[in-house]
Amino acid sequence: MDTAADLEGRIDAVGQAVIWLAAALEDARLIDGPQLCRALRGRQPPAGTPAALAAASQRTLRQMADALDGARQVRQAQADQSRGHPPDGPRA
Repeated sequence: MDTAADLEGRIDAVGQAVIWLAAALEDARLIDGPQLCRALRGRQPPAGTPAALAAASQRTLRQMADALDGARQVRQAQADQSRGHPPDGPRA
């Protein structure tokens, strides 16, 4: 029987896997990352979803979108740095 910690760990692992996969697909230019993040933030739960579950789901989707946006910013900064651009400097 799973404990609450086991369940939390499994849910976290699934979330991390989705974020990693989305970032990899974005890097491969197979998906539009910013559009995905907008969709995650705008996702509404199905009608009839209990309020507490809906709130938790929407909060988690926003957190995932924030993580994807943050990862994109880090990758962009690393790419800029490798091309010799300062972190907030002009881009060619």
